[in-house]
Amino acid sequence: MANTLQHTRTRYPGLVNPNLVTPWWLSGEIAASAANCIAAYQPKGAASYAASKVNLANPGTYDLIDTGHIPAWSSLNGWLFNGSTYLDTGIIPASDWTMIVGFDFAQPMSLTSWMCGVDSAGNARFYLAPTWNQTKRLYGSGGYSVKNGIYSSGIMAIAGQQPYFNGATDGAALTAWDTTQSRPIFIGCLNQISGSPIYYYKGNIQAISIYSVALTAPQVAALSAAMAAL
Repeated sequence: MANTLQHTRTRYPGLVNPNLVTPWWLSGEIAASAANCIAAYQPKGAASYAASKVNLANPGTYDLIDTGHIPAWSSLNGWLFNGSTYLDTGIIPASDWTMIVGFDFAQPMSLTSWMCGVDSAGNARFYLAPTWNQTKRLYGSGGYSVKNGIYSSGIMAIAGQQPYFNGATDGAALTAWDTTQSRPIFIGCLNQISGSPIYYYKGNIQAISIYSVALTAPQVAALSAAMAAL
């Protein structure tokens, strides 16, 4: 992903350079619903590890929480999770939300690698996993979908119940939520039903954003392109 940011006419204080306009997390005319961007994190290109944890969409609200198992970080590649490190967003998701992640495996893949999310005893899942048993990938939003084949890098997203990869739909929509979630999203692993981390991720994450609405297909496509250009 090239280290660039898109331009717009409105200034956003969370940007590395506030004079640059239309931040990537509002690409695809999401700006009309800017309040729906709950969080946007960009470890790739950040000035420091501390800066990488700042919620660019609303600094000071939902900045990432260290867990005592801190990932490595570099400005070139973002966070590097090693299979035992993770971060806490403090964000409890709900039905019809969107989550999108730019990633790249920088280490040998573990059998199961959840990049981010939270599990549920009922249909209140919300997660992205590029590999499961090194043969499949998983999406979760309410229900879940197991798909043959793994992804080693790219842009995974779930918008409402629809999975996406690199801006294109990736299979059918999932089962809708039928209950509520009470635990926050972890990055670098899955926050399992007991509230503890499991299925740690090995690899880089360059950017992630979370929205309290189901983005449209054109919005996901534009957002994926913007994230890929970081």
